[in-house]
Amino acid sequence: MQSMPISDLILKCAIAGILLYTSTISAEAKDKVIEGTTYSYNCREGLWKGKIIGRGVNDKDWITIERLEELSGTRQVNIRNDIKKSCQSSSLIPKAKRAFGANCELASDSFYPRNWQIDYASRFNAHGNKYLIFAIRYGDGSRKLCLSKNNFRDSSSIETPGRSLFLHNIERQADSSIIEYEYHPGNGWGYEVKKYRLDLSDPERPSFSVVDRWIHQR
Repeated sequence: MQSMPISDLILKCAIAGILLYTSTISAEAKDKVIEGTTYSYNCREGLWKGKIIGRGVNDKDWITIERLEELSGTRQVNIRNDIKKSCQSSSLIPKAKRAFGANCELASDSFYPRNWQIDYASRFNAHGNKYLIFAIRYGDGSRKLCLSKNNFRDSSSIETPGRSLFLHNIERQADSSIIEYEYHPGNGWGYEVKKYRLDLSDPERPSFSVVDRWIHQR
């Protein structure tokens, strides 16, 4: 698929708002996914997925609107309004997101502030099986990477290098089992950021390598 600048991608997404329709993809989770011509949106989890690949956007990745705005450098007012209207039109949407425990286990189908919640997800194939890698986020901004073969159930955490859990800009390389993310050892300024590559070609034995590093500037 031909890539395009993220600004063009966002413009097409905004125009597509009038073409949205709804469908339910999981009776168990009661997810409602809005399907537009250029993007999809999961009302329950609050995750967006582009159908046209742009810079920094993988068409297999589900990300938050906030992350989309970081990539585009613009607040997506039209998309936010379209999504809000469409998501509110169905009685199938629970008022709260799923809640996860510290080991990536699905704790409840009702969100509680002291639990973790999902803010990234992507599916990939390895060894003839389908996997879901996802990130759960706590209230302080820390994240954990999780792996599942059963749509958020029977999940386990992925032990990542470093003591900190401040992982940012998670992205799967297109059509691969490679994940890249930034590791921040803490908050503030002046510390070294490492960009890790996580290879999940053997999901039972994930491997990590550092592909870039820099000093976090103010």
